Amino acid sequence: MGTGEGVVGRVLARVSREVGEDRFRRYFDPTTRVRVDGRVVDVSAASGFVADLLTRRLSEPLRRAASEELGEQGVEVRIHVEAPAVAEDSAPAAAARAAEGPSRRAETKPAGRGGVGPSRALRLRLDDFVVGESNRVAFGAAVRVGEGTYDLPGPLFLHGPCGVGKTHLLQGTALRFLERRPGAVVRYTTAEAFTNEYITAIRAGSMAAFRRSYRTVDLLCLDDVHFLSNKESTQRELLHTFDAAGLSRGRVVLASDEHPRAIASLSDQLASRFVAGAVIRVEPPEAGLRERLVRHVAARRGLSIEDGAVTLIAERAGAEGGPWAGGSVRDLEGCVARVEASALVMPELCPSGSIGLALARRALGLCESPGAGVPRPRRPIPLGHLVAEVCGALNVPAAEFTGRGRHKTVVLARELAVYLARRMTTQSFPEIARAFGRTNHSTALTAYQRFEKKVAAGEPAPGDLPPGLSGLTMGELAERVARRAVRSDE
Repeated sequence: MGTGEGVVGRVLARVSREVGEDRFRRYFDPTTRVRVDGRVVDVSAASGFVADLLTRRLSEPLRRAASEELGEQGVEVRIHVEAPAVAEDSAPAAAARAAEGPSRRAETKPAGRGGVGPSRALRLRLDDFVVGESNRVAFGAAVRVGEGTYDLPGPLFLHGPCGVGKTHLLQGTALRFLERRPGAVVRYTTAEAFTNEYITAIRAGSMAAFRRSYRTVDLLCLDDVHFLSNKESTQRELLHTFDAAGLSRGRVVLASDEHPRAIASLSDQLASRFVAGAVIRVEPPEAGLRERLVRHVAARRGLSIEDGAVTLIAERAGAEGGPWAGGSVRDLEGCVARVEASALVMPELCPSGSIGLALARRALGLCESPGAGVPRPRRPIPLGHLVAEVCGALNVPAAEFTGRGRHKTVVLARELAVYLARRMTTQSFPEIARAFGRTNHSTALTAYQRFEKKVAAGEPAPGDLPPGLSGLTMGELAERVARRAVRSDE
């Protein structure tokens, strides 16, 4: 049974499917190296911390995956600490492969992110990319490159804010290209890794090998091109590489946070090469795509999320997107992760096993916002009805509510009624004040602000309230009375 990179890749793919892609990425960071030798799975971690995590969390999944892939029993997993070895796709190694001729060249594997070898194998596939209006054009172009049908004279240049899927498209393009042309030479790396390799080659006197490793490719995928800003020497070398790849009928796909013309101190020659092909912006996901992405991320994590919670998470991620006005895939993943963590520590909020709206609201910090738990009625509730519900809940006579007494429970009832009136009716502060028997609207405004501060601070309700209300926070008290008012008005 072979024990090369192909077996390692299939073993790791099995582990990823078993534990989930997100968890797999957390533990198999880019410095982790895996080899399969006979019935031994050898894992080299860059630190004792990573080695301990892998031993405790993934040694058994690794053993099962290797046993299934090799068809062997008694597979042993050895996890140890070892400094990362020199990448197999470094310049000297690539030069050695080139010197060995076409038969060796056909075995070339794609470099992972940063130019590192099999431990950073490409894992993001075009088949797993979620397509929407914001990324449809970029996805279509990436598919054409991967299928070998991209026929524009220049490169494909993708740009857009962080977290919108540019790296996914680059890695997916590289994998699709290799699937269609198994003997192809593909390099996927970042501008930073390209720069580091270039500097290392200069210091080691191995520039010829470095250049051969890049200029004989069938497909070059270069990520984070904006890193080249102000790096004149690296830009000149990339320009020569770019021209050489073009002359040898190579293909180039690039990605950057910025448009080529907006990258600071990028040479005119390089910028003109970049814009000679298709320059496509990848936009932040629109509302519909965000919901589909939430479902996709949840499925990958093995979570069941109800429709209302999906919508809330998508809206919250969009709100957290800041200047990008729509968020990003990372914003969505972060929101889903927070909801998942809350489900683990508060299982009583999802007894059916499915994450609902209540848990999602709490996980995303929405219930702590002033009035977040107060329901929005389908139609404004009459002020008289609202006052009656508040007085009934707090056991306050209506005459005292509209009177001049200052008993603390009566004052609380007035504050609560004003607070709910502003949130559940269309009445202004002057209108509320008049309805409550007050001539000055500032009285209502002050009552509202006072109660809102209590809700925001999580202040507890007085302990002498009627049974069922004591022990609640002010926010929970407002929500309890509001829901009672809504039910009684229907």
